[in-house]
Amino acid sequence: MSTGRGWFGTNSQVRHFLRTVGADCEDGIPIVRGSMASFLDGGDYAEIVIGSDCEYRRNGQWYGLAAGLGTTSYGIRPVMIM
Repeated sequence: MSTGRGWFGTNSQVRHFLRTVGADCEDGIPIVRGSMASFLDGGDYAEIVIGSDCEYRRNGQWYGLAAGLGTTSYGIRPVMIM
């Protein structure tokens, strides 16, 4: 079992971050890979956990999503994920 530092917040905060940094999109949806889990109905204010392995693509390069979200004033970081 691996552990890592993740991030916890809302779907709307993740979408705002990805728009702000200019994440690459396919059909209007940001390109993201790795571990994440959303709770409730998946709406804007549903809670989401982003694993430390989760990445987004910008200009063809991959960047750590939890690490990027951790530099913002929203959400909770670090979150230990086991």
